[in-house]
This record gives sequence, structure tokens and C-alpha cells, in this order.
Amino acid sequence: MSVTWSKVGKALSADDIVSAEKKLGVSIPQQFRDFLLTTNGGVPKPKKIPRLDLSVTSILSLARVLRVADQYWSELNLPKHQLPIGFADEVDLLVMDGEKVLIHTNCEGGIGMFGAECEEVAASFDEFLAMLETPKKKPPSTEKKFVSACENGKLEQVKKMLAAGVDWEVVAVPAFCAACGQIIGGNDCTLLSMLFEAGAPSNAHGIFAFYCDEEMPIEEFLRQRVLPKQQRALLFLGEGTPEGDQVRKSVAQLESILSKYFKS
Repeated sequence: MSVTWSKVGKALSADDIVSAEKKLGVSIPQQFRDFLLTTNGGVPKPKKIPRLDLSVTSILSLARVLRVADQYWSELNLPKHQLPIGFADEVDLLVMDGEKVLIHTNCEGGIGMFGAECEEVAASFDEFLAMLETPKKKPPSTEKKFVSACENGKLEQVKKMLAAGVDWEVVAVPAFCAACGQIIGGNDCTLLSMLFEAGAPSNAHGIFAFYCDEEMPIEEFLRQRVLPKQQRALLFLGEGTPEGDQVRKSVAQLESILSKYFKS
């Protein structure tokens, strides 16, 4: 989804930009200039930049750029080579320093005062706008079908879906839960082996539902929850019984998987 804008300022001409630059005494970076000529500031939707955990409150119209620059340059110690362009999370100031977009946080008492911090948000204004766009996601049904195929032991379907590619960030922990459920339920480690062979992250961690209520790495879960459970089961299953043989097999397989995919 592309960004849409509300509360946009009045339409501008190139002469308006030139006039503002004379008042400011600095040049407005080209990408921000182009933006002002097509969209004179406003409130974006979507406004969140998830990976930076911030929300863009507004991008300044040209008139507000003049007012905010005057205030922050004269009263709040903002360096004059940094041009205010907007606000994030209500009070954090977005600026352009050359082509880069920076953010000053914790600056209620003034830039450079009371713990204000500055860091780069994007290498250019266009890159900054792109960060606001909602990325396309795979249909959730694909992820649900993959986990469902794991849970139901449909190995051929799992193989086909692995070959087509899955989003491990989304499905790794549920898939591992399903694979461990297969082991504890009396089946072997075929599914668990297949997940690792297909590239499932060995450093995945999460809350492995039904088996523990705390977040932990997959290695810790396998070593401290799944393997001991299987080893204890052997104490109650007689030698030479089909059930005992199956559990003994799964214990050996699990120990082999841990040795192969984990260093410790």
C-alpha cells in the first residue's frame, strides 16, 4: 500500500520554494523539494516505521518549515545545516542534513540539551518515504497450511511447500512445535530433520505452545524439554516392545540432530 496524505498544505510553485530558501538561507534538498511541490506536507498513512519503532506524526508544509526552523535554530540549538522537515512520536524532530534524514529524540528541552540524541533514519528522503509503505505479505493461508501440514504429518505436502519457500520468521516456531509434537506423540524425528535440512533457523526461539510457557531458543527446548521427556518415557516402556523401540529410535535421532545442527 502506498502512502496517502491528509491535512496537506496549499499547493506550491517553484517560486515559493526559491522564496523560502532565501528566507532560510539554506537550500532545500532536491527530494524534499520535489515532495513539497507535489504534496505540501501532511499526515501520512501508514505512519509507522516498524523496524525503527517510531510513528511519523507529520511532515511539515513549507510554511511550517519556515516557522519550525526559525524556532529550533534560534531557540533550541539546532545546527543551521539541519533543516526541520517533520515530527515523529509527537515530539521527536525529523531533519534533513544534506540528503540524509535524521531524528533528534528526547529533545523537549532543546537540541543538544537534557539527553537529546540524534541518529540517521534514512540515506535520502525518498528512502524515508519508502519505509512508510506497508510491505506486501504472503497470504496467511499459506503459512497456516504449512503448519497444518506439519501438525498432521503430511510429509509430502511439507516437502512441496518447503521447496516453494516459506517465511521462516513467521512459521519456524509453530513448525518446530508441530515437529516436536510428532516426536512426543510417538513418531520419529523425520519432520524435525526435514525442517533443519530445508533451512529452518537453528537459532529460532519462542514460546513453544503446549510444552512450555516461557520463551526459549529451539536448542534449549529440544535439550531440556523434548529429549528428557523421551528419555523418561523409556523408563516406563519395556524392552522389545513396539512403543519402546519407537521411543528409543526417536531419542537416538534427536541426539543425532542436536549433534549435527548445534555446536554445544
